[in-house]
This record gives sequence, C-alpha cells and structure tokens, in this order.
Amino acid sequence: MLTTTQYSASPTYTPKPKGGGIVGAVGTASTALGILQGIVPKEIINNTIGAALKHGLDCWGASVNPDIASRNISEWVPPLKDAAEYAIRASDSELEKRINDWYVLFYNTGTKHRDWMGNGARDCTLEGIELEMEALDMVKAEVTAAFEQEVADRGHSMYSIGTKTVVVPAKASIDQRETTWQVEQYKIDLSPKTALEKIGGTVSGSNNGGVVPLLMMGLGLFVFRKKLFR
Repeated sequence: MLTTTQYSASPTYTPKPKGGGIVGAVGTASTALGILQGIVPKEIINNTIGAALKHGLDCWGASVNPDIASRNISEWVPPLKDAAEYAIRASDSELEKRINDWYVLFYNTGTKHRDWMGNGARDCTLEGIELEMEALDMVKAEVTAAFEQEVADRGHSMYSIGTKTVVVPAKASIDQRETTWQVEQYKIDLSPKTALEKIGGTVSGSNNGGVVPLLMMGLGLFVFRKKLFR
C-alpha cells in the first residue's frame, strides 16, 4: 500500500509537438493511441447529456444546465486526452511518472464541480454535475485501458499501489475552495519476461500455431534422426 503524502497538486502535463520524436524511439504506442482516439467529446456528451435529455431531463434553469454541462465536458476532455497521449509517448523510464501525473491532472479537472456535487449541489444542478462527472469517469476508464495496453505492449506490467492524498489549491477566480482527494497511483514493473515465462504464456494461450506444435515437431525430428542414424 502506498504511503500517502500531501502536496499541492497542479497539472504537470506540458503539451509537446505531435508526430516524430520519442514515439518512434520507444516503439508501439499504436494500440493505446487507438483507444485514446476513440475518446470523442461530442460522443461522450451524446452518451451522457443527450441520453439524459431523451429520458426527460429538464434543467435549463439550473446553475449547471445541459448547455453548461456540455460546454464544460467539451473543455475538459481534450486536455485529458492530450495528456494521456503525452504519457504513452514516454520512454520506459518516464512512463510511470507520466501515468501517475495524469491521475493528478484528472482531479484538477472539474474540481469545483466535483467538490460541489458532495457539498451543497441539489436538484437539477446536482443532476447536471453528476452527468459531468459521469463523462469524466468514462474518459478515465478509457485512458486507464490505454495505459494498461501500452504497458503490456512493451512487455511490462502495471498494477495499483493504492492512492496518495492530493491537495488541490483554492482558486478564487472561479470560487473554488481547497479540496483534498485520494488519487490512484500505479507501479510499472519494467522487469523483462524470461524466456521460460514467454514460452509458458504461449503454451497457456489459445494460439495453436505457437510453441507447442514447434516443440512436438522438434521431438518428432529428434526421434526420426535417432532411428535413421543409429
């Protein structure tokens, strides 16, 4: 379990030029990028705000009405998506830090409304905020899947080491008070698989064209050569 520590959280993502650069040096990234490319703000809005409207949501007079919630989602999602792409383009030595930084950034996104949801928001305003948070959670689920895929594609493993306490500072400009969150943290195990583990993984899989037929063929050739040349 990770020992919790407090620090003043601020987004650690710095936009980098896309294309070329480190992604060519570190390898795959393509499968994970495919997952991230599926994160489309308009589709997320349709699956949250749009679905609620179809089911009778009528909160146009609320502090967080459907238009405001849709606008917030449109503003919040792209930076999270870009930051996730920045993370998976990291070298192996930087990958763990960038992934964990992403979760800090996540709790720096929509923080005021996240806090408001559990501290005073009511009725239609609460419904609007809940839809915003549902949208963010959808993004987090997809990004986590992309991280796991990227780590696996590199031959490493990713596992939870608990949470750490993150303090998000107050922002007077938007009337946001200081808040504290328990933020997910992960360990990236860079230990390469041994040859035996790789063989074991292939044997236990469903690929019938893998190691088992090769081993059987090798055994057959050995027996044949023994009979022929004895």
